[in-house]
Amino acid sequence: MKQFLLLSAILCIIPTSDGRRLDAEPAGNTYRGTITLKEPRALDIKESLTDSSPNYPETIKLYYQGLKENYVVFYDWNGHTLYYKYRDNKFDRRFKKYVSRLAAGAPYEVTGEYQGVFVFENKTIRRFKKKGEDTLADRKEKQSIPVFQLVKYRELILEEIIF
Repeated sequence: MKQFLLLSAILCIIPTSDGRRLDAEPAGNTYRGTITLKEPRALDIKESLTDSSPNYPETIKLYYQGLKENYVVFYDWNGHTLYYKYRDNKFDRRFKKYVSRLAAGAPYEVTGEYQGVFVFENKTIRRFKKKGEDTLADRKEKQSIPVFQLVKYRELILEEIIF
């Protein structure tokens, strides 16, 4: 009986392995690239809009923030947000799996078609103006939020391992 108690006490103290092997996450999932400071930000893009070229670029490098209503929200270095519409309403589940792969804070090269802009009336109430209804002044306003139809995104992955 004493030997059994002694053996059980020793086994409780010594951690045992359950036979599972822990594998490290692949380096491609851990080391991500970043967006250079030279990349144009939302305000830079808004300021560059003119009567001769009033359109936003289709591809922009941004960081992923999260999902809000029917939109995927991205932000730039300054924290200014851009919305990318991925569904028509809450019952549209076609692209839910596609956007669920996005990682918060990760940099992406996002491609989308310009749909319109959210402008704020009285600084609290936002109103959506469709493409064609909006003016150049609406697009260039600092507080306005451009809205795009999400076409695709590509995660920016660092090509080399940092030591």
